[in-house]
Amino acid sequence: MLVNFQLPSVIYPPFTLVINRFGVESPYQCARTKGFLRGMTCRGAPQTPGEILQFKVLAQKDGTLIAEGKFAIIGIAISTPEDLSTETPTASPTESTPGLNPLPGTETPTPGFPTLTPPTSYPNYP
Repeated sequence: MLVNFQLPSVIYPPFTLVINRFGVESPYQCARTKGFLRGMTCRGAPQTPGEILQFKVLAQKDGTLIAEGKFAIIGIAISTPEDLSTETPTASPTESTPGLNPLPGTETPTPGFPTLTPPTSYPNYP
């Protein structure tokens, strides 16, 4: 099983994750996640989803307890960490999407300004 951590700082001590399941402690070896400066990935024995597990994070240098807690693994996600500092290119409001043609007489709304609806008056007296 893989356990991914997002560290609070780029400078963080190396650590080992220990998962306690029904009194049996399983160590997980942890290493920096490639391509993600604040990431740490720990590898170890598989666990059963849905069970509440006791977690401990211990400093590799001297075994000092860094963090601990209990939570259930209720889902499994497979993902690739991405650098959130990269910008995603976006189309400008004047560019059209291939295959989509605007209806005649319609305009592309300007970003940041809401489209106003004309007021309706009821009842409509002559």
